[in-house]
Amino acid sequence: MTNSTAKMAELVAKEIYNIRESRNALLRGQADNMPQDGAQLKIMLDNLNKQEEAMTEMFSGTRDEEVRTFTVRLTPDKEFDKEIAFRFSRKLGIVAVNDLAGEPYYISLKDLKKINIPEEDEKKKKKLEGIAYNVPGQALVTLTDGRKKLYEGEIPVTQFGIVEYLAPVLFNKNSTIKVYFDTSTGGLLKIDREDNR
Repeated sequence: MTNSTAKMAELVAKEIYNIRESRNALLRGQADNMPQDGAQLKIMLDNLNKQEEAMTEMFSGTRDEEVRTFTVRLTPDKEFDKEIAFRFSRKLGIVAVNDLAGEPYYISLKDLKKINIPEEDEKKKKKLEGIAYNVPGQALVTLTDGRKKLYEGEIPVTQFGIVEYLAPVLFNKNSTIKVYFDTSTGGLLKIDREDNR
């Protein structure tokens, strides 16, 4: 047993070289104990690779990887171009927009104006009755790291849409109405009617 770190490193390095020599001998067909078939050869090579990897980690260290999901909430009241959505640090992960420890990631939001917003005419202004719901507009979202585009796609954005109303005549005593809303946009998902007879 040795107490010297340098001596231990030397012994580990020699063991790595021995493993590599054994693997090369197997591949050339020059090993003392040659496998009987291809499956046995594969098992032996896999075992040698695992041993080499374990020994090499003593020098290079190990790498642990963890996948996390972060939600960045933005409340757009207008279109914007290349605003900092968040910053990312290799050591700290996601950091605040004003934390200079991270590299900025930019977001752009463009209203696609797919919803026709009716002009408000005082004479035609209808009485606002019923259950209000949102009809979200569509927006083009682009996320970049300043150099390359990481994401681009259309998403519903409530602020670019309009408010509509479910007419009170829908709700009567002869049937039960179930109305389903999208919890993130306030949009109408579906309406179910059940007769009460």
